[in-house]
Amino acid sequence: MDEKPFKSLLEKTVNELLNEFGQGNPIPGSGTAAAFHGLVSAQLIQTFIHLTCKEKYRPEYDEWIPEFQRIKSEIENRVYPELKKLFNEDSEQFKKYITLCKQNGKEDGEAMKQLATVTEIPLTIAKLCCELAHFAAYVSKYGFKPAKGDAAVALNSSIASIASCLSIVDLNLSEFGCTDWTIKVRQDAVELRNAYKKLHEGSLKFMEDLRRRRAKNH
Repeated sequence: MDEKPFKSLLEKTVNELLNEFGQGNPIPGSGTAAAFHGLVSAQLIQTFIHLTCKEKYRPEYDEWIPEFQRIKSEIENRVYPELKKLFNEDSEQFKKYITLCKQNGKEDGEAMKQLATVTEIPLTIAKLCCELAHFAAYVSKYGFKPAKGDAAVALNSSIASIASCLSIVDLNLSEFGCTDWTIKVRQDAVELRNAYKKLHEGSLKFMEDLRRRRAKNH
């Protein structure tokens, strides 16, 4: 019997998707979950920018509106569409990998080639979420103060996605020997890990600043 064609995860309701994550199946996979974090972060940044621009009659935000609009355009036209594609593609490609492993074994050349594809997807998700984290950090610094909760969630969700994707990449790389491809992927992972550390430190500082502001007001 032929396998059923892969159904786009974006066609499912949120409740259906959450249920699938808890069914004990290999898909939707962890990369898909990381991409989902990125998609939520992107939308929260867009909301934060919208709220800031809506308040542009306040002189304190005028200076930052052009950069906010540039970030908005980057998310709408490039980052978000790419994450949507990867959100589906991670599970679709991982399903192909599992099928090849069942048919030919894990050591099969085609299976290992597919694992390389599966590894590159979370790496790309991490890079996109790194961009989102930088966007969130920037807008949270200069944007509409009463809505900083949205920016904070976007920032921390993006950072969590980076860490998650790096874990997936490291796990998958353990299946490979040393090749030009693995060297390149490891170099990318090192750069992302360094960016993650700086972003995480910035997030902790942001949280502490919010706590101090609350304490000062009370």
